[in-house]
Amino acid sequence: MAYGSALHNVFHGHTSEEIMVHKILCAVDGTSHSDKAVQFAAELASKLGSKLTIASVNVMIGGARSGAMYLKEDRDVQQALDAAAKAAAAGGAKDVATAYLRSREAAAGVVAYAEQEDFDIIVTGT
Repeated sequence: MAYGSALHNVFHGHTSEEIMVHKILCAVDGTSHSDKAVQFAAELASKLGSKLTIASVNVMIGGARSGAMYLKEDRDVQQALDAAAKAAAAGGAKDVATAYLRSREAAAGVVAYAEQEDFDIIVTGT
């Protein structure tokens, strides 16, 4: 899929002023699918003048009988966030931030954060 043509199809006939998207959240996990999501989100943020936040969820495992652990090391999550933010800036996004999330379930963590921070759009390739 050509992302430029996808954006054209989604927003055909509308100017960026008519589409009120101030905050975009892009969830990443370091896979090639999330790399594509970052590219798409960066282009969308660039075209709409929106703030882009790249988020990654470190999923908690363990529970009541054993200590809680996370699937990834903190440094690995932060490296993935930094790489995605750099790619987003290279892709044209002007205002890029990162968010390191922790949750028992990745999707629930992303949605809860999006609601809490009042994002307009969630982009994910994970």
